[in-house]
Amino acid sequence: MAAHGDTFSGPPCSRDPSYLSQATRTMPRKVPNSGRKKKERQKVKRAVKRGDLEAPEKPKRKNRRVGPIRTRLPPSKPRLALQSTFIKLSPTFLEETKRIAGNVSVERPLPPGAAILSNVDTAKFEPNALTCLGRPKWRYEQSKLEVEKNEEGVFQKWLTQSDKTVQEWQGQLDDERRPVADEDPEKPPPPPPDVMPASPTIYERNLEVWRQLWRVTEISQILLILVDSRCPSLHFPPSLASYLKDRKIILVLTKVDITGPERTEAWKSYLRAKYPDIPIVEVESYVKKEQTAVHQGKHQFESSIPENFRVKLIEAIKKVHAELLEPPEEVKVRPEKLKNWIPPVKPEVDWDAVVSAKGDRVGLAVGGPAVPRPEGGQDDGSPDGGETGREGERGVPGILTIGLIGQPNVGKSSLLNALFGTQRVTASRTPGKTKHFQTLFWTSDVRLVDCPGLVFPNFVPMELQVLSWHASHLPRFCRRSLHPLRGAPPPT
Repeated sequence: MAAHGDTFSGPPCSRDPSYLSQATRTMPRKVPNSGRKKKERQKVKRAVKRGDLEAPEKPKRKNRRVGPIRTRLPPSKPRLALQSTFIKLSPTFLEETKRIAGNVSVERPLPPGAAILSNVDTAKFEPNALTCLGRPKWRYEQSKLEVEKNEEGVFQKWLTQSDKTVQEWQGQLDDERRPVADEDPEKPPPPPPDVMPASPTIYERNLEVWRQLWRVTEISQILLILVDSRCPSLHFPPSLASYLKDRKIILVLTKVDITGPERTEAWKSYLRAKYPDIPIVEVESYVKKEQTAVHQGKHQFESSIPENFRVKLIEAIKKVHAELLEPPEEVKVRPEKLKNWIPPVKPEVDWDAVVSAKGDRVGLAVGGPAVPRPEGGQDDGSPDGGETGREGERGVPGILTIGLIGQPNVGKSSLLNALFGTQRVTASRTPGKTKHFQTLFWTSDVRLVDCPGLVFPNFVPMELQVLSWHASHLPRFCRRSLHPLRGAPPPT
């Protein structure tokens, strides 16, 4: 309140002539609204309701927005180059499957055999008919352009051969689904039934993503192959097993808290019988947070690995590390080779520090592109050609490098955060969150390399692949392409 005798003159902006002129220019001018004009508008409105007059056109509203709100910046070119690419379904295939899905009734209730994974579809094909793309040989004398051209040529040849194999596999499935024709030539052939055509299998078709896998396998001495414990056979195809047959690998069953102990043990028995020389461990990467008095809604989870799972995983890595310190049999029988043999891994590792390492002091990022390139004259993609962190003249590695490989959404980044005990890597429900391989130090002796999720070639229909990667989180194009394959409506 103004004191007695003072004159209230309003805010300073109201006394500024320039401010008043600016407000006059920006604010819309008010239209006089008298009682007579209001009655005229009401008469017109009633006439429009009776149908005596046509409704007048509404004036278009002016867009008074100054600029875009929360504009999303376009992705950078390197990030676009690492986008996963898959096969595109033809319009003919989409229209045919859409028509059949709307006409054919599905048997209800579903037979119990529909939930059993069958190997009939791949019985007539060799397991190694589909292969992973391997890196061609290269030399340091070659320029970057020469190496890239060579890799592109090998990639195109591999892609053509893989597409041809998949087409033959689709043709075989279509032939098996068609009814056998009658041998009587006089009898007219039956009308073709509405049978859903065989869908293709999808796999990575971007060379840049394959290059990420090459770099991770070259700099790593031990590889952790992460597979979803709900169906590990889909996530560890024969193509990947053949690609890593000469490497030291450990199969890691993730998400065992969802699968349950009984099913996990059953899958472990199955995998041990199929791959007797590969160590198998199980992990879970999330635990429930403690509920407080103010907690409401769904359960909340945090990245953490139970101590028993943590110890089992480290013990498996420790055992494989000890095996790498032993010379191969062909070296042991030749003393001259045994004398000059160099272990491919760091001989001494403080495993107690690895077990207790967690918190802010671990998981420091080194960066993917900053990894030093291997020493030597030639690299052929073998595990011995990509050692880094060498110490001394003999080339003994100065650090143990462990790579994490797996298909999208198997929990690679989540496992890293659980091991570190803190958020070091961005994890998401959406498959393909990791775009570039990341190198992080576990301890001063051990570092972990997180590889982007990569879809490996396998004789698995696209529908089954979608189910194994959680269809609700797949890229939009994949959900749209598979819409007619979701099944027909129930019978009426």
